[in-house]
Amino acid sequence: MHCATRSIRTPVADAIPATGPVLAVDGLSVVLRTRGGEATILDAVTLAADAGETVALVGESGAGKTMLALAVMGLLPDAMA
Repeated sequence: MHCATRSIRTPVADAIPATGPVLAVDGLSVVLRTRGGEATILDAVTLAADAGETVALVGESGAGKTMLALAVMGLLPDAMA
């Protein structure tokens, strides 16, 4: 499975002072433990979004987009994080 991100800069983004990313993820991995063993859901995901950027996360069904969003927001159960 493959996920990709695409960044689009707008004129508004150029007017915002650069202070570094407002969202940065570096090496995020999520492992799901099941009765049959462990399954790596996300493996070393890295991304950044600067102020004023629009970022889209696209990928096939089951590629891990929702797991990535839940992990970034801290909404995964402790047993999964």
